[in-house]
Amino acid sequence: MYINKHAFTLIELLVVVLIIGILAAIALPQYQKAVQKTRAAQLLILVKNFENAQALYHLATNKYADSFDQLDITLDGASKPSASTFGYAVTSTDAVRKFDNFEIILDNLPDGTIHTVMGVNITGKYKGSSFYYPFVHSSVPAHKLYCLEDRRTNIFSQPEGSYCQKIAGFDVFTFETPGMRYYIKQ
Repeated sequence: MYINKHAFTLIELLVVVLIIGILAAIALPQYQKAVQKTRAAQLLILVKNFENAQALYHLATNKYADSFDQLDITLDGASKPSASTFGYAVTSTDAVRKFDNFEIILDNLPDGTIHTVMGVNITGKYKGSSFYYPFVHSSVPAHKLYCLEDRRTNIFSQPEGSYCQKIAGFDVFTFETPGMRYYIKQ
């Protein structure tokens, strides 16, 4: 009787499949975390660019821009919705730029008590987290870059600090307003 010595047994194949499954289970969460960190870095860069553009506009005009058309900056690949996904206050129909995973908002109130630039995650596991730079704000110290986790409507449902501290690297919890947790970088 002839026995083929060059083939794999069923047990050997199952062991290989098991090892591949274990490696995939270890690698996939790390890959997802790396994707989230990359998105956070991209959003943070955009917020800083708009912070600079808004500051330059304020230096030139002594007021804050209410629309993106007033700022000396362009965005390719962004849509122009008339309102924010989560209902943040805007004073113009040109104060929001939406991308696939996040939006940039010029968050201004008509009475002048709030003028901010905000970048908000609108999809995925960390939906509702954002980077926030207030120029003028009645209840938040101005001219600091914050990472926020918005819990007002349970949009952000992850554990406290899971985005700001673990993904974005804003390691210091500073304060909390109703439903909002503020973090800064040291």
